[in-house]
Amino acid sequence: MKKWMVYALLGLILLVITSGFIIIQNDDVLPVFNQEDKRPIQKPKSNVKTEPTISSAEKEFISNQHDFFNETTGWGEIESLQWKKQKENASGIIDFLSNTELSPKLQSDFTAIQELSKLVADGETDKKIVLYLHRLFHDLDIEVNGYRSKDYFEVTEVGNGEKKEVVTELIEKKE
Repeated sequence: MKKWMVYALLGLILLVITSGFIIIQNDDVLPVFNQEDKRPIQKPKSNVKTEPTISSAEKEFISNQHDFFNETTGWGEIESLQWKKQKENASGIIDFLSNTELSPKLQSDFTAIQELSKLVADGETDKKIVLYLHRLFHDLDIEVNGYRSKDYFEVTEVGNGEKKEVVTELIEKKE
């Protein structure tokens, strides 16, 4: 066989294989027809409820805040808090939460975080507020990002926290 015929045959085989692969991958795009009356067959809609998605920005925010609180309050650092740094961070938290479309799944926890952050940003210097901000981000990091830790404080709504009322009481007491 001549060289050009071999190349043409290989090209044709490659074209058929690629076309078949594309059709298989996009089977939901191409209409399937009812053989009797040639109408497109409608695929049934799924009754499965989808979980609200959590954006990568929210995930990164949670992780970064958890890291911040680990550095500034963990391992005994809470005893010597730098309130200026905590105030600046609290303002950043408020800014992010105010200017980001938030997942409904995280709304309750983010509301609690925002309320506690407002207290710190407004000059409240109760270490317990910062402690619970850290715990909220810690539990969220576990629930949302899969962070591994032997500690779990049960203070988030998303984690069905049984101690969530402690955060609520802290907010109400300070208002």
